[in-house]
Amino acid sequence: MVDLLATNTDSVRAFLALLAYYLPRTLLFVAFMPLLGKGSNSGLIKSAIGIAIVLLPVQIAFASSFPHPATQDFVVFTLVTEVMLGTLLGLTIALPYYIFMAFGALIDVYRGATFAAQANGQDSGEQLPLENLFGLLFTALIFAGPGLHAITQHLLYSYATFPPGLIQVGNFDTWVVALVQLVVDYLAFAVLLSGPILIIIMLVEFAMEILSSFTPQMQVYSLQFGLRSVFGIAGLILVLEFAEEEIFRIFGDYSTTLSTLLGLVP
Repeated sequence: MVDLLATNTDSVRAFLALLAYYLPRTLLFVAFMPLLGKGSNSGLIKSAIGIAIVLLPVQIAFASSFPHPATQDFVVFTLVTEVMLGTLLGLTIALPYYIFMAFGALIDVYRGATFAAQANGQDSGEQLPLENLFGLLFTALIFAGPGLHAITQHLLYSYATFPPGLIQVGNFDTWVVALVQLVVDYLAFAVLLSGPILIIIMLVEFAMEILSSFTPQMQVYSLQFGLRSVFGIAGLILVLEFAEEEIFRIFGDYSTTLSTLLGLVP
């Protein structure tokens, strides 16, 4: 085995050099994946996933003997463009994830869940139920649904259409515009989801104020947090029931946007 490696030293060096060109984009992309940044082994998990994904395009490029000039300017330019492209690809996952979590946190704050929030041992912060629920919901749509396959496919397509060192920095203008539009769509979607639930919670609070003004001896304010939660959960179930198709539609638009940016759809 040692003799075999000694005779193929140039090939091993070429493969490692090619891996160094292709790895930054994938590692940055994986770094933004939701729920992979928690725990003591998160760095190892992300590195393992990134290396496993990047091996396919590296093997294809290595088999085709694609030339890579070793000039210093080329290395710096490649590193900058790979970092930018990997960040943009990763933000298309991370931004919707945090918007979903903010949507759940907004409902939790207004229904009074912050008074009973449990400490999260991983980041020493408060852990709100609906905030955590919507983070898990988005992650389930990515990992358990078709999202992970589509995202990984888009990442591999990006290597086919934009090989390391062959992309122009000016092309990122289109990416930034598309990313901003994606964030706007998800923010509008989160507002449309949270609006009916917040209205229901406000109506419950308004009804309790009217009831308490006529029957002060009932002390209805002792039930306000429980009633807010009950009606808020009921409204959440109804909204998600009718918004299921809309959730998958916005994921379809996300996939189409990435395909267009990668030149796969005219």
